[in-house]
Amino acid sequence: MDSRLEPKQIREYGARMISILGLSSSPVGVRLLPTDGKVSPGAERLLQHRYCQALMEARRGRDVLLDGEGISCPAAAAAFGFRPLPPALQSGQGLVGFGIVSDSAVGRQMFIAMPKLEPGKIARLHLFPLEKAEYVPDLVVVEDEVEKLMWIVLSYLHVKGGQRVPSDGSAAGHLRRFDHNPFSGRSFELGIRMLRVPGRHRYRK
Repeated sequence: MDSRLEPKQIREYGARMISILGLSSSPVGVRLLPTDGKVSPGAERLLQHRYCQALMEARRGRDVLLDGEGISCPAAAAAFGFRPLPPALQSGQGLVGFGIVSDSAVGRQMFIAMPKLEPGKIARLHLFPLEKAEYVPDLVVVEDEVEKLMWIVLSYLHVKGGQRVPSDGSAAGHLRRFDHNPFSGRSFELGIRMLRVPGRHRYRK
């Protein structure tokens, strides 16, 4: 994210996103921190939480921290470089057991292609509601109904002169667009998660 931005501007952007798009919860700022990275005094360290659960907590107003000991999802732990992927997942067989894929080769390829930070590159994640930001985040994650998220994508297309939005999919139903991750050099800025409404052609939680 642009280093020239100030936390006050981030808070204003967060509030405007909620107001203009009618978001049902907060956009989430995420910081990828080294060991000595500063955090808000009131930030709470989570234990036995998945990354998606930490996002849910921040969406609902909490200022939280998640580190290698506290993160319970082995795939997310590997993606953030906290610990190696367990052999059962690395082989793809674990996804067969979960019923996500029927062929372990497919599961294996999913993890081979999964973006990952280098082991030990960051020490913890700091997640917070964007409209309450005290720091400039490295990335912003927005989760809401697909119609609302569509306007973010269309705005990006407008700013980029019609250039298509790079994205990838995952089993969690995310559309990702990231810009300027200071650790990996990958594009890393905006993560969009579409939330499904049962029985309707739209999404929600």
